[in-house]
Amino acid sequence: MTRGDGVEPARSATEEQRQRTLGLLKRTLPPINVLSFAVVWWFGDQNPWLPGLGALFLAHTYVVTRMRPEMAPMQMAQLLFVNVSIFFAAAVVAGPGAPGWLLFIPPLVPATLLMPRHRYLITLLINVACIAANLLTKQPWALLIPMAMAFVAFSLIMLRITAFLQLQAAEIDRERARSDDLLSVVLPPSIGARIKDGESRIAERFDEASILFADITGFTELCEQMSPEDLVGILDEVFTAFDALVDEHGLEKIKTIGDAYMVASGLNGARHDLAAVADLALQLLHAIERFNKNDRPQLAMRMGIHTGPVVAGIVGTRRFVYDVWGDTVNVAARMESHGVPNTVHVTTAVRNKLAHSYEFEPRGSIHVKGKGDMETWLLRKRAAL
Repeated sequence: MTRGDGVEPARSATEEQRQRTLGLLKRTLPPINVLSFAVVWWFGDQNPWLPGLGALFLAHTYVVTRMRPEMAPMQMAQLLFVNVSIFFAAAVVAGPGAPGWLLFIPPLVPATLLMPRHRYLITLLINVACIAANLLTKQPWALLIPMAMAFVAFSLIMLRITAFLQLQAAEIDRERARSDDLLSVVLPPSIGARIKDGESRIAERFDEASILFADITGFTELCEQMSPEDLVGILDEVFTAFDALVDEHGLEKIKTIGDAYMVASGLNGARHDLAAVADLALQLLHAIERFNKNDRPQLAMRMGIHTGPVVAGIVGTRRFVYDVWGDTVNVAARMESHGVPNTVHVTTAVRNKLAHSYEFEPRGSIHVKGKGDMETWLLRKRAAL
């Protein structure tokens, strides 16, 4: 993950922690494998096929750690303990005189890894069973005592490693959740998921979409009359109310630029719903009316809507945003800038698609830069049933 100032630090911390854990495990793998092989060789009566087994697992460990740098720490730990378990199981098979404690190494490994919530109880039970097995097989005390101590020490090491891996996994999960939360704030969920999957260039064409622009009129004069804190407080209150309405209608907030607010419908697999955009615009006007009823500066808002094909995607690597481009976006912006305060200014394309369920007032012909003269309309309300 390299995109975005907010996401990059969390991802970097997660990756750094992951690399530290992997480095520790990679350094641990070879010596533990060699030590395990030495024990197997000793208790396996120096069986001639054991060196081949040891060489095979050492080669396997080397190849996996080199060829799979993306391996998770838990996977690396499982590789380590599976190798050790198979070594000791081989010793039991190859050496009939091997002590009974070797039989309990394999179950101890998956027990502590796969059932971490009960690892202390399981480890205790396995240790007790191990000692009982040694007593029942009448192992000599001279061998039983040091082997029991070694087995207890091995159990403690297993518990410590398991606890360490759990802490690392929990920390990585927290960092991943934090970065996911940041992504969900700045990007649509589907786009955030694609970035996490490794896509570096995201661009799509949508043949049918609708764009709404809303802008507070007289905002420059308002900036000169108010303190920065009060000004930001007003914008925050207004746009927070807008965000709730956008979510309620299942639409996609694209961005805010100063006092401008941009919404889209029909992107990223979502159903195109021009009527929802029209309903949102009317409710945004009501939200401004409710705001103005309080003892605050009176706000007015222009809005513009157009429908048609668009291109959407992400550009850049720093403070990036998901944006939308195309003639549809430009015309919607012109509808807003040429609009009338506290009205919703729309194109003929919008009016034709919604004429059966909404009431419109002819605005007449206006000159739109790059488009020439256009017949436009003011959206007034839903038509009576």
